Amino acid sequence: MTFALPQTYNHGARRVIDDSGARAVVALESAVIGLVGTAPDADETVFPLNTPVAILADEVRAAKLGQAGTLPDAMRLIYAQAVCWVVVVRVAEGQTEAETDTNVIGGVGADGTRKGFNALLSARGVTNLWPRILIAPGFTHKQAVLTAFVSIADRLRGWIFPDGPNTTSEAAVAYRAMFSSRRVLGPLDPWLVIRADDGSDKVVPSSPVAAGLAVLRHHDKGYWWSMSNQVANGVLRTARPIDFMLGDVECEQNYLNSMQVNTWIQDGGVRLWGDDTCADDNMWLFWPTVVADDIIGDSLVASYKRLVDQGISRNFFDEWVEQTNFFLRDQKNAGALIGFKVWVEGDLNTPTNLASGKAIMRYSYRSPTPARDLIVISKIDNAFFEDLFKGGV
Repeated sequence: MTFALPQTYNHGARRVIDDSGARAVVALESAVIGLVGTAPDADETVFPLNTPVAILADEVRAAKLGQAGTLPDAMRLIYAQAVCWVVVVRVAEGQTEAETDTNVIGGVGADGTRKGFNALLSARGVTNLWPRILIAPGFTHKQAVLTAFVSIADRLRGWIFPDGPNTTSEAAVAYRAMFSSRRVLGPLDPWLVIRADDGSDKVVPSSPVAAGLAVLRHHDKGYWWSMSNQVANGVLRTARPIDFMLGDVECEQNYLNSMQVNTWIQDGGVRLWGDDTCADDNMWLFWPTVVADDIIGDSLVASYKRLVDQGISRNFFDEWVEQTNFFLRDQKNAGALIGFKVWVEGDLNTPTNLASGKAIMRYSYRSPTPARDLIVISKIDNAFFEDLFKGGV
């Protein structure tokens, strides 16, 4: 917008601030984990039931979850990968497994209180954090629970890391087939084995480990990077062995990945392999593509708040386009984008639309995709025998 002189009368001298011009756009945080589960021994003053509580890279605060339930192990596994921001929602353990599942799914009580998964929708208002990486280890391997979680992920524009059934590869593939959403990653299967406090082996869901690795990659590299091909900390082995051999298209790992099941392999440690989503549309096959679209789009929309209710003019559009170009150019320079374009079309900004207060701008872009299939072509060439006797013997 152009600078406008004040119209008030003044006899004397005064200073008027010109604050017109495009503003910098800041990329939103992509690495806040939303964690739902049980912790019956938790300090209730720190972690009241069905209340979003922020753990801001604070291992002492996390320890107040106690030892029992699903939350303590999940926090330890997350922090073994990356000490980060986590929004925790603690729910009550029921008398039965089904009752606990119901508490995790939650809903809205008669008094308007959000419970279980729904409490994550209150996280921004309560903690000022926006949880995007969503996990509920010990529960998301159940169809009814994961189905309920999808609607919450849609509203948060978040990404669910579900656990697989941890039985067979065929069962994991069958579980993947139950869902069709870019906001649900392919199930993480098998589960993992860790050392329990008493020194014994303990099988645990692997979603907290994957979530921690996703945060680590976003912090170290950027939100547009794949979380796959990272070695997990604090893990002894996979709950069942997964056959893996680079270049072997018939191995079990390749079967799982080809069916959009993300798995773990034993190769220089326990390594995450794959980050496909459950989308049926190949445009959204790669999780980094979904993340890039969400972070770029949400960051731009958040920056446009200042422009709302400004007068629509040519200068208004110029500033809007300039602000968007600045941000996308920065993202391209950082490596988040391969290319982009920002433009305004007169066909969309008709007199009718403009007169009703609707202003329309468009942008297109392309973010990088993970190098999923590296192919090197080899050839035996007898012509090299001709070099044997060049220059004599």
